[in-house]
Amino acid sequence: MSVSPNPGCRVEGPVPPARVNFSERVESLRRERGYSKETLAARAKLDLGELDELLDGRRKVEVDVIYLLAGALGVEVEDLFDGIRWDPSAEGGAGWTTTGGGQDG
Repeated sequence: MSVSPNPGCRVEGPVPPARVNFSERVESLRRERGYSKETLAARAKLDLGELDELLDGRRKVEVDVIYLLAGALGVEVEDLFDGIRWDPSAEGGAGWTTTGGGQDG
């Protein structure tokens, strides 16, 4: 069973840094495991087009998909957010900042 794409999750304009970092982390883990995009999509029960949109930041990531990706990659959910932290004082109002990786940056 495949998660249905939700056109309302597509985004236009600049991709927030936290989403870029998340996408890069998923892509890095995919490559470390030697999975093709097709393999990761199948393991996560996602359509390949949806995975492509997630990996290039054109689609917001839903909670269910985060869990599917973590399971497909064999990692804990928090591992997908390595290098992303909430900073209430961040400029621009978004509050999400990226670090060089690791829990404390």
